[in-house]
Amino acid sequence: MFIFILGLLACCNNKTQNTQGEYKQLHAVGDSIKNNSPHARYLVALGMKQAKDSLEYYSYLVQLTKFYYLNSKPDSIRLCLKRIFEYTKTYKEKDPRIYDIIGQAYEIKADTFFMTIKSDSAIKYHTLAYGFIMKSPNFKEAPNLCANLADAYSQKNEIPKAAHWYRRALFLSDSLNLQRSSYVSLYMGLAQIYMVLHDYKTAEYYYKSTDKVYEQLTPNLKDYFLNNYGNFLYYKKDYLNSLRIFRRLRLMLENYSKPLEGDINICRLNLADVFLNLGQIDSAGYYLKLSEPYFKKAKIADGEYYANTIKIGLALKTNNIRLVRSILKSETFAPPARSNLAQIRDSYLRNYYLKTGNYKRAYNNLLSVMHINDSVENSRQHMKAGEIMMRYQQDTLDLHHKLAIAKKDSEVKKANLFVMIALTISLLLALGIYIYIAYSRKIKLQTQMKMLELRLTSIRNRISPHFIFNVLNHEDENNHLEMHQLTQLLRESIDLSHLKTISLATELNFVSKYIELEKHVMGNDFEFKIIAPTHAAMEPIIIPPMLIQILVENAIKHGLKGLEGHKELTIEIQRLKNGTNIYVRDNGRGFYTQAENGRTKTGLNIIRQSILINNRRNKQKMEFKIHNIVENNKIIGCEAFMHIPNNLKLADNMSD
Repeated sequence: MFIFILGLLACCNNKTQNTQGEYKQLHAVGDSIKNNSPHARYLVALGMKQAKDSLEYYSYLVQLTKFYYLNSKPDSIRLCLKRIFEYTKTYKEKDPRIYDIIGQAYEIKADTFFMTIKSDSAIKYHTLAYGFIMKSPNFKEAPNLCANLADAYSQKNEIPKAAHWYRRALFLSDSLNLQRSSYVSLYMGLAQIYMVLHDYKTAEYYYKSTDKVYEQLTPNLKDYFLNNYGNFLYYKKDYLNSLRIFRRLRLMLENYSKPLEGDINICRLNLADVFLNLGQIDSAGYYLKLSEPYFKKAKIADGEYYANTIKIGLALKTNNIRLVRSILKSETFAPPARSNLAQIRDSYLRNYYLKTGNYKRAYNNLLSVMHINDSVENSRQHMKAGEIMMRYQQDTLDLHHKLAIAKKDSEVKKANLFVMIALTISLLLALGIYIYIAYSRKIKLQTQMKMLELRLTSIRNRISPHFIFNVLNHEDENNHLEMHQLTQLLRESIDLSHLKTISLATELNFVSKYIELEKHVMGNDFEFKIIAPTHAAMEPIIIPPMLIQILVENAIKHGLKGLEGHKELTIEIQRLKNGTNIYVRDNGRGFYTQAENGRTKTGLNIIRQSILINNRRNKQKMEFKIHNIVENNKIIGCEAFMHIPNNLKLADNMSD
């Protein structure tokens, strides 16, 4: 890409010099439009009147179209774009300025689709705009087009593609040696991507960095930043700070000489939801009443869906179940593709299902959330892989540049044999190091992929489907209590699924809740006990998640369930000087008997793979053994043993 840009600069050098003054003046007019200057309209009209040729005239017409776009005049936008495209179709001369006019016109058209949440059309025209701008003298605008294309993919919830275009924007900015101030919008976009991927720490870093240079942003970037920053704090459940940011946005928009109707109503809708979560019902209803008519009139389905979601939340706050039913029944549009809006709706619907005693719908709702979380994890890994490949490409480009420079130097100094030999050895050494680094990165990426696959398998196996359906099918006087306990356990399971490490105390607490739900299936002759130090003593002991829960579930499912007579299951924790021993014992059928029934042993494979990966990083190794308990040549149970050494360094960071 960099070589292509250099070639383009060489080919277009003469024409670019001839039009430098024209573009400088056009950019000044464009800046006045971006900053909502009261003189912007006059400057555009003056430029059109003084235009020296038709290309300059239509370049100013593009600026006029931008002015209409920023002032929400859709009819004027359509008329200007029609004139521009009719002119460009008939233009026959080979002047690269025509590509700039076409590219900017397509970009404005893409923005109109983006604002009405028509993501596919926005992506189509952003892509066309990018292709034309890259062939024009104005190709330094390409990073901004990449960022806009990333925003469109983000709106469509295609997060890996959005991340790809943000990275391309940063790569082009580096290649073109643009000012660092131009990176601000890209950082805001990356913050949005990390927010969607639930990487709140990285997202907050980018948002706070942008807030430090807030006053340097153009009005439209201030709008974009405050809206996304407020949403980030909302999803982080920091409602008070979210309210503070959305109030800043509302004041800024209301101080415009001509406030943007769409932006101000989106802000009001967000304020309504924040007030709802803060329990301020009157304020939530006030802002909902102000904003809802706009989305209905404009027929913006996502806005109507979000407004109805807030109505449902308000109805639940006042226990108006009939109103919730009425809202759900009256909706005729499909749920939005943007999962964040659907997740907000799901959080209110779970409360509705629990209030109406529809525990099965609440359970299905939780399953949907688990599916979304799995998708987020997959998207996060795709993004990680993309970042690694981007760094690989940049390293390759740097190496090509170094090799080219070295070749030139060798040609200049070829008379000196000693220098040539030294240079050749250096190049070979550099190439060997590069190959070694590339191979190491490949191995590291494969390990990361295995870790992700292991984590996703763990999440899917956290609660046995067989166990869930047993509870759902068990109808007696305790059914409602058991369903409530199951809902709580599933919610806790979702929270724990995001953790890369877990304390031994937390793992045992989760296992105890799991056993409580299994007791009704196992019968009154089932005895479970934990022999362990105090909770405070086990809290500092950090282990990979799922290790004990998998062993307990296997013991119940394969060893004890359906067994006649007294059934025992014991977990024993022993603290030693060099680490911690964990024992899981049962008096069931035995380990090898279990393996003869065609079992996949997925749980044990998860444990063994997890220990294998972690042992690569530690001198003191984890141990795992499982064997039958034999008495008088008869199997009377099974014992699983695990040793966790002190100061264990867990493979808990995918980027390590």
